[in-house]
Amino acid sequence: MVRYLIGRYADPLFGVATGVAAYFIWERENATERPPGHTLVDLVRRKVGADAQPSIEVLSKAPAPAPRATARLI
Repeated sequence: MVRYLIGRYADPLFGVATGVAAYFIWERENATERPPGHTLVDLVRRKVGADAQPSIEVLSKAPAPAPRATARLI
């Protein structure tokens, strides 16, 4: 039998509310101020806004392969 902290439907809502509150505290009350354009809101605006559509040049470039390890583990 599963035990819930508050209730079956209240636990996920409580978790989301806690996460949202933690985000707002982090963004508003952080001791070290982030430079302009480096907040989560700015990132989302860049990704969702007009710059969200990548150009064809970006899509055609293949990512660089990851370097291989040369040492062998015994």
